[in-house]
Amino acid sequence: MPISPISGRMPLSQMQAPQQAAASPLLEQGNRLFEQSVRRGFLHFQSSDLKQLITELRQLQSAPSSGQAQRVQDAIQHWENHHPKEVAARGTRLTELKQALVEQGAMVRAHQPNVVAPGIKAMLQQAMPTLQKMGTYACTDAGTFVSKQNPHYQKIMERLRLFNDNPDRQKVNNQANMMSNMAAIAAKRGNVSLGQLQSIARHVANAQAGCCTTLAYSAAAELMKHNQDNQQRIEVVAHRGSKGHTQTHCFVVVGRDPNSELSKPETWGSQARVIDPWAATIGGELRGTPSKPPIANLWPPTESVFDNHKE
Repeated sequence: MPISPISGRMPLSQMQAPQQAAASPLLEQGNRLFEQSVRRGFLHFQSSDLKQLITELRQLQSAPSSGQAQRVQDAIQHWENHHPKEVAARGTRLTELKQALVEQGAMVRAHQPNVVAPGIKAMLQQAMPTLQKMGTYACTDAGTFVSKQNPHYQKIMERLRLFNDNPDRQKVNNQANMMSNMAAIAAKRGNVSLGQLQSIARHVANAQAGCCTTLAYSAAAELMKHNQDNQQRIEVVAHRGSKGHTQTHCFVVVGRDPNSELSKPETWGSQARVIDPWAATIGGELRGTPSKPPIANLWPPTESVFDNHKE
């Protein structure tokens, strides 16, 4: 490594290059070269990971620090791991950006496949047949939430009619609701137990019916069956609005980042998924993402009812 002269005659810009953003225009405040390099038209899709990378880069440009440089580096890692095709198509300035980050103090991380997402994917694949079956059950509160404009209205209401005509199914469903109420009490004291989830799941399966709460508990119990060594985070969460039952919803979140905030889905991480069998019973999607949940008008979650990673 050349030794800098001590005469003080070296130009200031050269002396600053090893540690200052001046080494690359990509880190200068207001610079949009990287954003322009990944843009493909106003209406073209951008992954949430790419959007997060752009956000972190803007913050670094506004307030340079080694810590923020590392966050940009980590955002790059997420983008590379989860969207390799997008990276290949739009990553023309990645090498330059990474070099600039090194000069800001970020550690270079080797590009490695993400070890969390495949585990979540395998768990979901194994649980999916049972979760999909839950989506065919009768929605016991369809009369409150399903309008005649719903394209699946006839099918939904026929399922509910068959349920209402069967006293045995109604009895088992009532038992599931009672267990759900007990679980709500346990949640206020700390956490719902896996045993409670499993008991509710058995009753829901026998009744072939449920509300959002009992179906969410059942989905969590099924996911836990396939959660090898309890590695993946599984939560039953709730959104509670100001108008009581009609603005309350319960569903499952899988893979939420431990350092994220429940009420801020944008912090959950790209591996997080939303599982909502109740939505499926009324013709919606069974699964979604933090940016596109199955039920978007009862969102985001405001409290966690069950969390298998809660200590």
